Amino acid sequence: MPDPVEFPDLVAEEDGELLALVEGSAIWGAFESLSEQDRELLKLRYESDLTQSAIAEHLGIPEGTVKVRLYRAREKLRKRPEIQ
Repeated sequence: MPDPVEFPDLVAEEDGELLALVEGSAIWGAFESLSEQDRELLKLRYESDLTQSAIAEHLGIPEGTVKVRLYRAREKLRKRPEIQ
């Protein structure tokens, strides 16, 4: 009789992929719930990798305003129940 074959733990790997997909969709949903202004700021900061001063110059607003708005936008995302 042949030796039993060892099978990799495919279920755990698939569960991780599913979890990542669900978490990604939750984050995307939370992002889409933000105002257009908040989404634009976050995209400029994290997608375009601009500094706060570069964002301020790009939008024509004070750097302090960018700093406060970015902070508030991130806080809105943190407070979303689907992110936690």
